[in-house]
Amino acid sequence: MKLVRDKYIDIIPKEELDITPKDDASKLDLILDKLKEEALEFIESVQRDPEELADLMEVVVAWGEMNGHSFDTINHLRKEKSKKLGSFTNFVVLKDKPEPDKKSKAKK
Repeated sequence: MKLVRDKYIDIIPKEELDITPKDDASKLDLILDKLKEEALEFIESVQRDPEELADLMEVVVAWGEMNGHSFDTINHLRKEKSKKLGSFTNFVVLKDKPEPDKKSKAKK
């Protein structure tokens, strides 16, 4: 099973769709699977297709609404966090820390 857009009900034959009400756990599983799918499609798209990014955003909006958070609320939180901590536009990267030597830990 895979989550599809609501208007597919007008495009795909009814017998290929499951439109029964879902419990919250099922909805969460479906939306998280869709988020992974859309993220991978965006990453794998040759030109980083903006339509794939729009699909990814649509899933984020659906998750927010499912949890009582409007797009405006999520965007406000994003802006506040950006003001406080910055964004990702300057590509500041945290260096990997070397793994501690397991032998020296065992001696302690």
